Amino acid sequence: MIPDINAQLTFDYDPSTLPVSTKKSQKKCQDRKSTELGYINLDEWFFIDESSGQLCRPKLLHQFFRRLLDNKDYVHIAAYVDKKQGIFKLYDGEAVAKLWQIVKGRKFKSVMTYKSLARGIRHCYKQKSLLKNPNHFTFQFGPASGFGTSWLPA
Repeated sequence: MIPDINAQLTFDYDPSTLPVSTKKSQKKCQDRKSTELGYINLDEWFFIDESSGQLCRPKLLHQFFRRLLDNKDYVHIAAYVDKKQGIFKLYDGEAVAKLWQIVKGRKFKSVMTYKSLARGIRHCYKQKSLLKNPNHFTFQFGPASGFGTSWLPA
């Protein structure tokens, strides 16, 4: 006999009495990191990679900045100055660096600082995914990031 998958599930026990420390609840705890910024839900940072079609974390800095700027919870550390041109400003560089370390999944003993993040940003200049901007802590998405062609700010 084939069971009806549309039938309502019945239990021989009360599901609410299950122990709290199941594997599923442990995974949920791992997906939420407690930091000085509050709880960070890592699920909101995932996106579908265009080349592989898989769900993944941001691998490149411009992908991280894109999600950071589209998330209203982080407007106190980074926000758009001009959405049409893709110009944005970092208000708290140290907080952005720590957040990048968590989102990227780096498990180093040393904490990422703005100094090391700035080194990554300078590397993005060479790749043309970010462009230099004359203002302090202000950056612009470049053509290699896909800004204006494959995506626009939310």
